[in-house]
Amino acid sequence: MATVDIQHLKTQVDLVSLIGQRVSLRQRGTRWVGRCPFHDDRHPSFDVSPRHQSWRCWACGMRGDALDWVRLTENCTLVEALRRLQGTETPPPKRPIILPEPDPLASRVIRDRAYHALIAAASLTPEHYQALRERGLADAAIHDAGYASLPQNGRDALLTAMQAVGDLTGVPGVSRAINGNRWRLEGSPGLLIPVRDRQGRIQACQIRTDNGGARYQWLSSAPKQPRWTGRSPGTPFHVAGRTWLSGAQQWWYVTEGPLKADVVAAYLERPVIGIPGVGLADKLARALVNWRPATVVIAFDQDAAPDTRARVRDAEAALAAVLVQAGIRVLLRRWPEGPKGFDDALMAGAPPQYDKPAGQIASDVSCR
Repeated sequence: MATVDIQHLKTQVDLVSLIGQRVSLRQRGTRWVGRCPFHDDRHPSFDVSPRHQSWRCWACGMRGDALDWVRLTENCTLVEALRRLQGTETPPPKRPIILPEPDPLASRVIRDRAYHALIAAASLTPEHYQALRERGLADAAIHDAGYASLPQNGRDALLTAMQAVGDLTGVPGVSRAINGNRWRLEGSPGLLIPVRDRQGRIQACQIRTDNGGARYQWLSSAPKQPRWTGRSPGTPFHVAGRTWLSGAQQWWYVTEGPLKADVVAAYLERPVIGIPGVGLADKLARALVNWRPATVVIAFDQDAAPDTRARVRDAEAALAAVLVQAGIRVLLRRWPEGPKGFDDALMAGAPPQYDKPAGQIASDVSCR
């Protein structure tokens, strides 16, 4: 096969048309969304970005570019995928993607123990430590959050430490060979960010990757190959701050992303929920209605792109409406233009501004 400029080839592919041959896509701003073909996706979790020439599923963790799509959906080699994208080889008839069934999700207790063992066995590189300090986190906050660095090599020792806690079946990030007793630790190298539930138990990990591509990924072992299986963590939201020690009559903050939530919680010393995407606002609303905090302050990103900002504002309004109807006091936090996220605004010392959702009766308040 002649030498091929792979990067150039991938940029020439109409990724939406290619994927649209298998997946029904609809446009949402600059992206295209649909139901993921790699798992039983009841709610559209599959995202195609023509701008970045990439696709991913936010639920099961499958992701890649045009070559990965052809290789996975047609069960072919990389060389065969290259030929098909070049048009020098006719693809086989479309056939269903057959991957192993995912393992049942391990219990919260097992996941918490396994991830604690992983973090204890791993170290935090100086580069990752410095990046956290630059986000405004003090040593105590870094220690309490439990960050660690996931290396590219030397994972056998980490896996052995995790196995010491018991059976790892169904722990997201650990793949299991379906024929035999082999295991492997998945995930791109990067900063491991523990994602905790309201009781402080680690239920999943997100990775802030070192090697480009999608900046944040889930530590996931969703089945990607016929001989290996595992489990995706789904899209859990992260509860930062010592919420299990807090009473019900409480101020809670909501922002985007686990790491941002940790930063905000450290600044405000309040419970903060970080959701991995505003599309999960309905799921969060159900949880907050059940927990019944006294006040919820919604502080989603102030994106510069108009279509993204409109989508965020729609999700914000829908979340506020559900909470207000349940009798929970809601405030929307704003800050002067410039900083995108709430954490950025706090670090920049931007003065807070509050708007009241329609129908909400609330007096002006100040927060620390």
